[in-house]
Amino acid sequence: MELEKKFQRAVFLLKIHKVKKEIRAENKGKKKKLLVKMHTVKRFINDICCMKNKKQRND
Repeated sequence: MELEKKFQRAVFLLKIHKVKKEIRAENKGKKKKLLVKMHTVKRFINDICCMKNKKQRND
């Protein structure tokens, strides 16, 4: 259940990042930083998905 909440929060944050990215697209300095953040969030979501899959296989 805790994992599910974290996953939903990560997806929510990812959506916010996408909106911010669109707003700041003109500013290339900040755009680069945002891309790094997006990558980190995506990797975080990926890790959660892997954990979920492993958990299901173990059961």
